[in-house]
Amino acid sequence: MTKDEKKELFLLILESWFDDDSEQIKSDNCIGFYHYLLDCLEFELEFSHPHEDSGYHSFLSIIIDLLSKFPFYVDYGIAQKQGLKKLILDADSTIDAKKLDVLLARFQDLYIMFREEYFI
Repeated sequence: MTKDEKKELFLLILESWFDDDSEQIKSDNCIGFYHYLLDCLEFELEFSHPHEDSGYHSFLSIIIDLLSKFPFYVDYGIAQKQGLKKLILDADSTIDAKKLDVLLARFQDLYIMFREEYFI
């Protein structure tokens, strides 16, 4: 996968996962934002508790792994929200499918906060 194809896929992921049509993240700044997003998620993971009932810690670990290797998951539907949900549930059976939408909503809130911080 070329650098431009990776950029295009990452932008598609942002649009699909977060319904982000703001066009703040573009081809020219998506690499920087990608690294910033991963750094922020890893920082968030450090302060989450592994034994939390909601599965938040496991969820964050999976998200970080998926984003770190997102080109490898293109054939598994990572660019679509339904594909993301399936990948998460397949990665960790302890994550309750009924709570997944809550975790994804929390992730979306984090994304919005990180995006706003990135442009400060």
